[in-house]
Amino acid sequence: MKKTLVFLIVFFLTAPFLFSGCSANRPEGYNQKAVDSRCIEIIGIVNDFKFDEIEEIASTRFDSSSTVTAQRVDETCRGNITKLGVLKTIDTVVTDVMKDDRGGYYTISIIIATHENDWTRYMILLDSELNLMEIDMV
Repeated sequence: MKKTLVFLIVFFLTAPFLFSGCSANRPEGYNQKAVDSRCIEIIGIVNDFKFDEIEEIASTRFDSSSTVTAQRVDETCRGNITKLGVLKTIDTVVTDVMKDDRGGYYTISIIIATHENDWTRYMILLDSELNLMEIDMV
């Protein structure tokens, strides 16, 4: 727990400096509000256990199959959400944009959320069309 707390303190103190240099070089068409909205939508889907909806918004950017499946999200998230309880608030969303080797971009968002029994960190990767590439919880 101490390591997690130290990590979070360091992260929140350095995040503005780490991500502010990237904001000036945002790709054309990038919309921070749309990214934040999509992340919050995905967290809602996961917390409502509507895993089938994941496949509808999954990215196929790097291959013909989706990068994330409903079954995998169910297996990795259901247990955590059951322990955490009901989602109460989205506290923080921090996003960075990375260019990919195809000339496009993808976003990496870290979302801190408070649940009924504890807090958690979601990590969500979206492609440039705001389709889900990856979701993880810690």
